Amino acid sequence: MTVHFIYVKGDRISTPYAITNELATRLAQKYDLKVYDWVEKITINPAEGDVLIGHPSLLPQSVYNSSFWQKGWSKRILLNPFAHAMPEYIAFLDDLVMECDRYLAICGKYWTDTISESVVSHWQPRIEQIDLAINLNHFPSIKGKFSPSGHRKFVFIGNLYFIQGRDYKGSDYLSAIAEANPDLHIGWIGGGDDKRISNKIKVHGAVDFSNPAGLELVSSYDFLLHCGRSDANPTTILEAAAWGLIPVCTPQSGYYNEDWVVNIPLDDVETASTILRHLNSLPESQLFDYQHKARIALNSHYNWERFSQQVIDCIENKSQPKSNSVLPSEDKIRENRRILKRVEAQRKTQRLCQEIKSKIKNIASNL
Repeated sequence: MTVHFIYVKGDRISTPYAITNELATRLAQKYDLKVYDWVEKITINPAEGDVLIGHPSLLPQSVYNSSFWQKGWSKRILLNPFAHAMPEYIAFLDDLVMECDRYLAICGKYWTDTISESVVSHWQPRIEQIDLAINLNHFPSIKGKFSPSGHRKFVFIGNLYFIQGRDYKGSDYLSAIAEANPDLHIGWIGGGDDKRISNKIKVHGAVDFSNPAGLELVSSYDFLLHCGRSDANPTTILEAAAWGLIPVCTPQSGYYNEDWVVNIPLDDVETASTILRHLNSLPESQLFDYQHKARIALNSHYNWERFSQQVIDCIENKSQPKSNSVLPSEDKIRENRRILKRVEAQRKTQRLCQEIKSKIKNIASNL
């Protein structure tokens, strides 16, 4: 048996590359393993007993998508991020999910706890939630003290991506919070369209955290502020906690009901502002308590040994999806699938329009 593992290849310690490298290292100790980059345009023809596991692509001719439909797989497993509040990001998965043996959904428990309320409620029998992980050797503790009460700083770390004009990381909500609290220092480290966010936010751009200057910048902040609308399980929350910052996020950022994370409600600027101002005035001892709880969680659960073992258990039929799911009716399933097909058609149309506009712009610039 060969395990064919498809994910994002690259020699970097950040996600998604870390998922590929950390998991591949452990799978190779147990199986004959072949690793592919998720955008390779090849088709794998399985031998008897082979397993396909990995990340589908929006491009139907990419390696996972094209190989998935080949006959002969002993098991076909999806392994990719899952959040259902913005179906335009996941609608393309519907046919794959309905035919796969298991969907290992990389996400916080919020997304599987609320799936019955979503347009993908019919995926429940195949979904198994899997928390992300972090290598603490790559993200050492750097926060030995916090800024004085009343002068603390909040930072969002991440790149912004827009589909149909919407960003799943909630940059609009982040901007609304910044506009309502001009006296709070809120920063952004990452790439994307900074013209879409409030000028009350300090924009640092992309930063390399592998060098001292990058770590010095992030250590000047006290809290990670994440306003996700439909964000599966952002590793930046784990990375910030490893560094010693206190994560503050919406439940729709995946993490909730955790004693090391402070939650703010989505689209409630007044309540969120009250929480941020409370954190800004907390005794430093309580912030160190959050740090301590985060370190316990990172060591005991958010590690690659647990992550890899869950994948191995799935390959070997030792793990099971939630058995207490309340499945929708057949009529509801058909309705869900019609909605997802319509959403995916709209995404494809928007992408085609963008490509045409880009070509016209290139032609015009060469005239």
